[in-house]
Amino acid sequence: MNLNCLTPPSDKREATKWRNRRAIVDAAVQLTAEHGIDGFTVEALAERAGVSRRTIFNHFSSVDEAIFASLAGNLDQLYEQVGSALGTEPFASLSEACVAFTAALRSVDILTPVHPSIVLLASMERDRQQSSPERLRSDEVWMIGLMEGIVRECIESLRERMESGELWEVRLLVEMAVAAMSASMKQWTETTDQTLTDENRRTWAFLLDRSLTRLETGFARSEH
Repeated sequence: MNLNCLTPPSDKREATKWRNRRAIVDAAVQLTAEHGIDGFTVEALAERAGVSRRTIFNHFSSVDEAIFASLAGNLDQLYEQVGSALGTEPFASLSEACVAFTAALRSVDILTPVHPSIVLLASMERDRQQSSPERLRSDEVWMIGLMEGIVRECIESLRERMESGELWEVRLLVEMAVAAMSASMKQWTETTDQTLTDENRRTWAFLLDRSLTRLETGFARSEH
């Protein structure tokens, strides 16, 4: 069963597990936004989610794992949207793949599914001064693994559609696109109040388009 899917399974027992997991993840996001990543207990998480403490540990080994599960679920959904936007037609060249990939990124709503992750990451950044070195390393390893998984999935998706092209060049394209989105997201968080208003969405669209245009044209060439 895919617990990151948008609709519950038809099986009653599996549907209950799906709803419980979703409730725990949603509660973890809310509590992190309110109190910081270290600012609440598993008991508070259970109360907010409307489940027992035991149910939480049936799904997750720790509160941290529940928090990071929200990041993974949102990015999985975003990846599926980008994959659909790419279509099934083959790419004759890496250049053609680049144009299709950036067009797909422009066409989907990146901001909405990623927004809860922005809230979590902002909380993590605020808590960095109080966190132990071991905790920081654990968080960083988790995030690196998460992003590596998304990069691998995007590489595989492009490679399946390419008629030619070396693997390392496909990886370079994907990693540059991910870096462009990350830089755009950082600029967005630093220049807005991080809410999903129409004005902030327009700011995000401008930043993403500009970063992807740089990816398409390169810094050595002037923009037209």
